[in-house]
Amino acid sequence: DYSSDRSAQLVERIPLLGDTLLALQRNANGSRSTRASVSLEAAALARAIRGEGAGSEEAGWLTDVLGAFEPFFVSRQGGVISRFNREPVDPGAGFQFGWGGREGFRVIGADTASILTDRTTWTAGGGIRLPLDLRVSGNYSDTRTEILHLRSDRELGTRAWPDLRIGLGALSLPERLQSVLKTVSFNTGYRRSLQESTFGGQGLQRRVREEDQIPVDLSALWWGDVSTRYRGSFVEGDGADPTGDTRNRRRSHSFLVSASLARPPFLEERIDGPLRTSVAYQYSSDLDCRVPAGQSRCIPFVDFLIRSVNLTLDTVVSPLEVGLHLTYTLSLIHISEP
Repeated sequence: DYSSDRSAQLVERIPLLGDTLLALQRNANGSRSTRASVSLEAAALARAIRGEGAGSEEAGWLTDVLGAFEPFFVSRQGGVISRFNREPVDPGAGFQFGWGGREGFRVIGADTASILTDRTTWTAGGGIRLPLDLRVSGNYSDTRTEILHLRSDRELGTRAWPDLRIGLGALSLPERLQSVLKTVSFNTGYRRSLQESTFGGQGLQRRVREEDQIPVDLSALWWGDVSTRYRGSFVEGDGADPTGDTRNRRRSHSFLVSASLARPPFLEERIDGPLRTSVAYQYSSDLDCRVPAGQSRCIPFVDFLIRSVNLTLDTVVSPLEVGLHLTYTLSLIHISEP
């Protein structure tokens, strides 16, 4: 992509030997992005192998193994963005069409770009299906960004690894248990992310932040169309910069119980639809503290806790749908300066 703005408003007056030289300046923007990816669908490969050698035991074993893998992919995406702000430049075809290397975006003649951003991102992922409808998947991502500015240079990096997910689908239980509990599903994982930034200039500054996250999701369908679900998230983060360290702890929990009564007692002749009810409880907490350089005590500057309970009842009384919704929320918030 290329765009240019050159008008009489962008004029530079240069005193020269008792006279004034007028130089017509320009705002020029150029960018280039590339993306390449490769993927392998093992299940399709397994079907192709099975079609060619259906009668071979070795082919059958191989196709069963390959068929358990989910599509695997690797991709790379890169981009360069350059901006010349009020410079007497004349971008050639190389800059306009994005030819050449990074220096072609950074320098035009004797002028240097006001700002240049160079970004590269790698991503990869895949998974496998195991017996009992158990699925394990993983992802990897890494992004590196370099920003060259007239006032200061900066390098940014983010990486997420490991990023694992473990899921158990709607598992059907034995018949002797289905009279009480019909199905169960479960999902969890572990994700670790790293963020790093480095500022150039006369004093080099480096800031790092690491964060670990564990999500949990558990659902169950009981007898009588009663369903329960729990969702939780556990996050712990630590950061460091030239002035000190930071710590963050976040917790969230939610419980939901819902049911639908097709013929509720004492009301089956008064309502025209099932009586739906649900009760939900939510818990959320966040604690941020900071350890100044040269100290060991972590001083909290954000500390809050929120708990709420929700009750919902609704049904149909022709031709209306009526319901009741009650919410009780308790918030405890503490904010202090370090």
